[in-house]
Amino acid sequence: MRQLLLLVLLFLTKITYVSAQDLSIADIQFDAIQKQYQLFNATVTLRNEGNIDVNQFILTNFYLSKDTILDKEDAYFCFTYSNKYPSGQSTVLNTSGSASQFGINAAAGTYYLIAKVD
Repeated sequence: MRQLLLLVLLFLTKITYVSAQDLSIADIQFDAIQKQYQLFNATVTLRNEGNIDVNQFILTNFYLSKDTILDKEDAYFCFTYSNKYPSGQSTVLNTSGSASQFGINAAAGTYYLIAKVD
């Protein structure tokens, strides 16, 4: 009986953990980068679409891309994180940096900022 109870608890914990990962990117605001050494500010709004609070550290990584698809050719830019995502609510996160600070030596041109919740 004791082993059965332990299995049921583990199973319920797994279900709760999976349903807590309902984070989506609701909005991204950012400054246009004009020079490689210029400070860049970005704000991302994450929404917890789930029915329980998420209280664990979750990273949002930003990448610079020449197109709208995140792939291995895109340059990692910076990150932001939080450990509080209330159920059904949005959380606003801020980050800043410069392209040179993260080792990006990109040619002049138009780039997309892609955010990915990890």
